[in-house]
Amino acid sequence: MIYVAEPDESRQIRGEILAEATTIERYLTDFISNYFAKDNEKGTELYNWIFNTELLTFREKIELCKKIIQNLKWTINGECRKEQVIGSFIFINEIRNKVAHWEWCWSKTTKEDYYLQNPRKNEEILKLDKELLEKYDQCIHELLQFFDVWEDDKTKEE
Repeated sequence: MIYVAEPDESRQIRGEILAEATTIERYLTDFISNYFAKDNEKGTELYNWIFNTELLTFREKIELCKKIIQNLKWTINGECRKEQVIGSFIFINEIRNKVAHWEWCWSKTTKEDYYLQNPRKNEEILKLDKELLEKYDQCIHELLQFFDVWEDDKTKEE
């Protein structure tokens, strides 16, 4: 049986996931802005007028990034990781949206098994188990590695 999670128990997990996703979105916004306007003044205007507003969702920024990186030549540790990077963006966005909008629940029997439940479709449940949280952490690492590579290797554009 599933019960609504106690606020203190869910706050830490929810806070960590949302904070990490927000950081990734900020890096993504910077990446896109720098790609389109390398000039400092125009880059700042682009960032402030478009990317740092609600005009573009995280998902729309991911789609822009997807188009940008398809045109770049770069590798991470000698390996082309374009599809993994895009997959990581999509996964982070999905989990972030569910964490932000779905109801938090926990198992009465273990009191440690956390779930997210879609408030509109009660049968739609996502278990926040160790495997899912590890995948989330791996995706965060993948994206942080991508942004480091981009910063260090801007000359490898096509």
